[in-house]
Amino acid sequence: MVVVAMGSSFLLLSLLSYPDGSSPYYLFALTAAVLSLVVSVAMLAGEALR
Repeated sequence: MVVVAMGSSFLLLSLLSYPDGSSPYYLFALTAAVLSLVVSVAMLAGEALR
């Protein structure tokens, strides 16, 4: 999950560097990056609490 978190954070950073809010592909990629980052951080936090 660390690799997923690092990859999605890099993707999110690159997407936010050049925003294009009018493109539906951009919005889909932004949503996917945020969701994957949130899920991976939640799973890592759950494993850390065990």
